[in-house]
Amino acid sequence: MKFRKIIIAILIIAIMAATLGENYDSMELNQAAYIIAIGIDKGTENAVRVTVKIPVYKSDSGGGSSKGSESGDLVTYSIDGKSIMGALDMVRTNLNRRLSLAHIKMIIISEEAARDGIMKYLLVLAQSREVNDSCYILISRQTAYEFIEKYSASLGSNVFPEIDMLSNTVTSENHLGMISFTKFYSALVSPYHSSYASYCSLSKEEIENKEKEDKEDKKDKKDKEDKKDKDEDKDEDEDEGDETSKSDKNDKKDKSDSDNSNGAGDVDDKKNDMSEKSIIEKPRQGMLNIDAEYLAGEMPVKRHRKVEFVGTAIFSDDKLVDVLTNINTRIMQIIRGGIKSAKFVLRSPHEDNKAITLNIESKPSKIVVTKIPNSDLFKVKIVIRPHVEIFASEIPNEYEYPTKFYEVQNACRDQLYERIKTFIKRTQEINYDIFNIGYHIARNFATIKEFEGYNWFEKYKSTPIEVDLDLNIRRMAITTN
Repeated sequence: MKFRKIIIAILIIAIMAATLGENYDSMELNQAAYIIAIGIDKGTENAVRVTVKIPVYKSDSGGGSSKGSESGDLVTYSIDGKSIMGALDMVRTNLNRRLSLAHIKMIIISEEAARDGIMKYLLVLAQSREVNDSCYILISRQTAYEFIEKYSASLGSNVFPEIDMLSNTVTSENHLGMISFTKFYSALVSPYHSSYASYCSLSKEEIENKEKEDKEDKKDKKDKEDKKDKDEDKDEDEDEGDETSKSDKNDKKDKSDSDNSNGAGDVDDKKNDMSEKSIIEKPRQGMLNIDAEYLAGEMPVKRHRKVEFVGTAIFSDDKLVDVLTNINTRIMQIIRGGIKSAKFVLRSPHEDNKAITLNIESKPSKIVVTKIPNSDLFKVKIVIRPHVEIFASEIPNEYEYPTKFYEVQNACRDQLYERIKTFIKRTQEINYDIFNIGYHIARNFATIKEFEGYNWFEKYKSTPIEVDLDLNIRRMAITTN
């Protein structure tokens, strides 16, 4: 009996050693290339241009002999292909390693590609079991390749903590609509509501530098072509005496005029560059410029960072239909209830050139749907109950006295209400439901198929929407109820 127990114990140990010590699907670190960012652009001849950012190992450059640009501890590969997976397979061939999407953090799609429809790009990624929920969707104002290059160049090897900090900042400040790949794709195919994604761009300085470089390249190319044409004309007129001399004089005169005009153009360009530079470096008026709205690539801030994340890209079906500024993005999040703590600047009711800064925390809005008699439409009421505190005011004692306090509260409610109504009207004109109203409309139908036959996205633009904004400002934990 004792001998049998020993045999069983030995067998168990042997089986455990065999199962735990062997893993047929395992890979060593140097056998795989882990993609941390993938960019999607429209290809020139082929269907899609894929850009990937891969960390390189200290001991080598990644084992690839293909053309790639390195930035810090990262290397970029860009290639055209008939499909995303086909392009990735060509990258793998150059790397001699297996590509892994398990650690991807960003999927960047160019605005140009997004306006033509992105389902054909995302479908293959959605079917991959490696793509996880921790990666984010971003829409780039420029090509995805340009954005990935500049973004990684400013980060070096700190990509992972930077993206995590970015998502945490977005959650609290809400200057853009950060959304994971899984949620974005689910909303994209949903019949209840539209989808949105973060909007990003090169910084204003980078855009200006790029335009300046492109302008210089065009000028150099034109000068070379002009020189080539003049050399050809000189060879053709070599045997002509007086006509050649006359032609040379004219050429010199034309060249002198051209140089003068180019010189004048350079002066004008310098003036324009100086004026644009002064706009960037000029201190903002801050609270006075309360109606300022910006997108990524337009922020008037002098910074060393090469990229910006400001705004939200809105999709209807699978096409990009609208881009929200920083202000409209926050209005969207106030209605949706996605703000933990964010500053909102409004105009003072006592002086137009003074401002009041509110700290807003919004809960999910309550949506009430009522069927309109003798109509196929529904009446929608959005009840918004944000938590609001006065963070700062430029007028001394503006809210210390009860009378002034209620004037401030009513003025802030009116201004915020007007912004919300204007934004909702915008969504109905362009026709996209970003507030999940369709989900509440669907409850009035017996089956999903019946709701899909209702065609909610066509009815949305004609649906009457009422806003009930209850804004009770708190100051020093004192409510006005």
